[in-house]
Amino acid sequence: MKSAHLDCYCEFVEASIHQILFTRGVYSSELFDRTRLYNLAVHRARHPRLCGYIRECITTLKEGIASHDITQVAVVIQHKGNVVERWVFEISDTNIDGLGGDGDDDHSDIKKLLDNFRTLILRLQHADHGLQALPEDCTFEIVAYARTLHEEGSFSHPQWLSDGDLGLSREHESRAAELAQNRAYTLVPVRGFKQETISCQVYGETSLVTPSL
Repeated sequence: MKSAHLDCYCEFVEASIHQILFTRGVYSSELFDRTRLYNLAVHRARHPRLCGYIRECITTLKEGIASHDITQVAVVIQHKGNVVERWVFEISDTNIDGLGGDGDDDHSDIKKLLDNFRTLILRLQHADHGLQALPEDCTFEIVAYARTLHEEGSFSHPQWLSDGDLGLSREHESRAAELAQNRAYTLVPVRGFKQETISCQVYGETSLVTPSL
């Protein structure tokens, strides 16, 4: 993936994680500031260690995303050790090595990319429609799914930020299978798009759908 496209994608995923934590109420709304991205008002956590954790996770994953080894990044929300929701950012196996090298083409493609990311952020801001509120004292972690390892790597994150080292772990290896097989989880489509240089799909899986009347 070209450096400019990679930077845009990582910026988008980082901003989306902050937005999901705000939208789903993992932390109090008082802990978030309103800022602007893609000419859109977005929410960003202001706690330095939380921001640092998210930024360090994305920075660590950059190489794997660039090499296409990492196909999914997910925000996994848990309550008392049980997964209640998962928000997934998926890069499809398409030609994402860039265009033919024309600067104008690159500029046009990045503009289109940013427009698509803007739409996705906007959809994430309303992704809680029809969902129950999360129970109190939820925790979250950022999980990467690697193509070459055929396993997931997680960055553990208790409710108020442990001092544990960031790194790959196998302790949550079965969670993707658990979500895929458990019919209690409902798919929450957000949006996807496909360009010459990148293909992206965002969706949620939740057990907290509000029953229809």
